[in-house]
Amino acid sequence: MFFNRDLKAESATLAKWLISIPSISGTRGEGIIMQAIYDGLAGFHYFKEHPQHLQLVGHQDQQNFSIAALVKAPEGVHDTIVLCAHVDTGTLENYGLVKDLAFKSDELKAELSKHALLPPLDDGSIMPGLGVLQCKGGCACMIAALKELSDHFAALELNVLFLCMSRSLCRGEGIHNLLPFIQEWCRQEALNLYAALQTSPPQPLHPNDESQHLFISNRGLIEPSFFIFGEKDLPGLPFAGFSSALIAGRLLNNLELNPEPLRGLCPQPLTLKFWQHVTPQNSLIHDSCLSLSFSLEFTKLNYLQLLEALKDAAAEAIEQCANLIDERAKLHYYLLERPYRPPLKDAEVLSFSDLKKRAQNNYPGDLALALEVLKQNCRKEGLSAHESICCIIEKLNEFAQLPKPSIVVYLGPRNAALQGLQAARRADRDKLILVHEAIAKTALSFPWELDIQEHAAPSYLNHLRPEGMDALQQLLFEENPLFIPPQSLLNCPGLTLTLKGGNLHQCSEYIDSNMFQQVPTFILSLLNTLAKNSRERKLAAPDPVLQAEVIERPTLNLAAADAPLTEPPVQISAAEHK
Repeated sequence: MFFNRDLKAESATLAKWLISIPSISGTRGEGIIMQAIYDGLAGFHYFKEHPQHLQLVGHQDQQNFSIAALVKAPEGVHDTIVLCAHVDTGTLENYGLVKDLAFKSDELKAELSKHALLPPLDDGSIMPGLGVLQCKGGCACMIAALKELSDHFAALELNVLFLCMSRSLCRGEGIHNLLPFIQEWCRQEALNLYAALQTSPPQPLHPNDESQHLFISNRGLIEPSFFIFGEKDLPGLPFAGFSSALIAGRLLNNLELNPEPLRGLCPQPLTLKFWQHVTPQNSLIHDSCLSLSFSLEFTKLNYLQLLEALKDAAAEAIEQCANLIDERAKLHYYLLERPYRPPLKDAEVLSFSDLKKRAQNNYPGDLALALEVLKQNCRKEGLSAHESICCIIEKLNEFAQLPKPSIVVYLGPRNAALQGLQAARRADRDKLILVHEAIAKTALSFPWELDIQEHAAPSYLNHLRPEGMDALQQLLFEENPLFIPPQSLLNCPGLTLTLKGGNLHQCSEYIDSNMFQQVPTFILSLLNTLAKNSRERKLAAPDPVLQAEVIERPTLNLAAADAPLTEPPVQISAAEHK
């Protein structure tokens, strides 16, 4: 292949166009920008001639959709490189007085420069705008590269599959809806997904890290959660009950600010990050209950030990709250000059699977069927995943009859298994060598310092090649009230290329414009490197026709074979062959 054209101008123009289309996650803008991208791709000469290779893939909600575009090499090519992007962005809450300029890159740049909110502009190499660093800058680079490749598809030696997703920030709905379609497309078109590439905002490895990284793997993700059955104080009797908010506060203090409870579960330190606090507003749920969820990223994890550690942390939180209530009640009654007799209370901490078993013992019918009906009713009422889980746990407790206070430990809907290239595998080692070679080729075009690292943040790439999925599936099946088994799995390792820029999720979010040259150049260099390797593998492979002729005929004139020879033809007798 020979794609060496500088695509910086095209990428920058596309980025400004994408910025100009509001596509905040969860709004109508997601559908508008996806339709605009689809219409733009449909205008490519290649897709005019091959419209079947450009598809709008509808989501299960029948409102949103994602895009899959395939540029096929000539017949007989199966290896396929996947370019992944998404277009849903964060909100405008940090833009304040410049909210009207969030989608006008040039005007926003001029306004921010007046107030010195952008880094010094040496050569004007900064482009601001909502989502430009988060997703739209990388998406523009991939569309520009796809246009160049599709214009020269006859010279391709690898297929190129472009995936553009909406609803990615909503628990990865985009990739989940694309997976079944991709699997079927791979079967129909005989595609072998060699590797996938995505871009991401900077992911520093330490506080002062400003380097650009290429991550060859992604961390896993799990969502430890606690459903707290609290108790309200009785009128006129202060400190008679356990507030669910009080227990939640203790859990936050003990888990998010303290790595000690999870020590020893993983070679690297584990940190629980507070994710969501749900106080269900539903007639099916008691107002004294509360749900608390954390986000946990891991590189290696013993799931059963994690579950026990979370139960221990919950029990400790209840005990601490009991001591605090006793101390305050004792002082209160002392000031009233009345004796204080601490009441005896029962409390329980159990996992969701234990709660389900307890409820099954007291349920008169098929509990599994009843839970499925309840899940469908929650979806019809438009409840979120976390609100639905709260309804399920509260309903199960009608039969389990847990004392108050009690805590149910469960796993939330956000989860992903590890993925990535592993040097221990021979095929993966070959791919890593080719990635190094592509980086070196890119550096020939301009000064580019890019290092290879492991363990990027979890993303939709995790679902293309999950590792250790069996153990995670079993855990989720038992401890996640809404667990739905994955519909399809693809053996496609992912690469994450970080972009240079800064101020993510701020009004001054920007991307280094040099990325519009470097990212497409790296994509083309990677394709050239993989194509060269594909040619070498084909040349090194034995010719099956030649082998069959040697075995079947007593004598063979090698000059008549399909493969060209540089030496004079020779005769081989059957005896010599044996």
